[in-house]
Amino acid sequence: MKIAVAIPVAGLVAGAAVGLRWSGVPAVWLIALLCGCTLFACHAARLGRPSLVAVAAFGAFAVGGAALSANAWHRAWRPSLRIIFESIAHDARINAVLAGLHPPEDDSAPVVLTGVLRADASRTASGAVSLVVDVEWVGRLDAGGSRTDPAANPVRGGVLLTVIGALGAAHAPEWRAGRRIRAPAELHRVARYLDPGVTDQERAMARRGISLAGTVKSAALVTVIGNGSALDELAALLRAYSRRAVNASVGHFSSRAAAIVSCQDCTSVVLPMPGGPDTRTSCGRAALAARSYASHNAACSRSRP
Repeated sequence: MKIAVAIPVAGLVAGAAVGLRWSGVPAVWLIALLCGCTLFACHAARLGRPSLVAVAAFGAFAVGGAALSANAWHRAWRPSLRIIFESIAHDARINAVLAGLHPPEDDSAPVVLTGVLRADASRTASGAVSLVVDVEWVGRLDAGGSRTDPAANPVRGGVLLTVIGALGAAHAPEWRAGRRIRAPAELHRVARYLDPGVTDQERAMARRGISLAGTVKSAALVTVIGNGSALDELAALLRAYSRRAVNASVGHFSSRAAAIVSCQDCTSVVLPMPGGPDTRTSCGRAALAARSYASHNAACSRSRP
């Protein structure tokens, strides 16, 4: 019985890994493989060969896992938000060329977006505030978010926003997971590093449901237009209380240690190497927001005459 259950599970896992690694396999090939595995299983059953039936079942589940994994990756890599962003950025590039301006190296688009916060706001090392938003509506900035704008459509996709300015720290407690916000932002692709052996951050963030990054010039431009559910608000209050408690107890000894303990999205802690730099921490979301913001500013500065 355990073997019978392990066969489809192993097939799905193996197929999902293959579909994620080679997501560009044509669907026709997968359908042909699935039909072949089905015919092979029927033939093996007629011959009374259980081992061959098991092999065919493993292959069929593997093909199904590969198809599901490839489809999930395509939806994560090219959500509707990414498609509309490319359309708006293309129009903005054309307008810049017609106006005699030098377009930036990477596509960027000023938009007005509405969405739900996926997590509480977090501070970056530079003092900015990082927000992860599941976008529901996006439109051109010059249209003011009007739904008569041809580019203003309901969308699906995640955005990593960096709110700069001195007001971010004061407004950060208002930006809690589950709340709906509206903000004008300059969207761009996530920072990419082409050095050999360096992780592709754009693909890594796409797997986490974040397809774009963006910058908001001031916290005063971020408007909370709706609270979350009662459960979301209660959970946010508990998280805020725990952060205050950690800061009061641990922060007295080390603000850096308090940040590590209370961080929602801390992905790594770099320990000191012999003869190397001091201990430092790295919050994945905050660090990526800072790198994306710096990379986008560098690309824009290189494009200016």
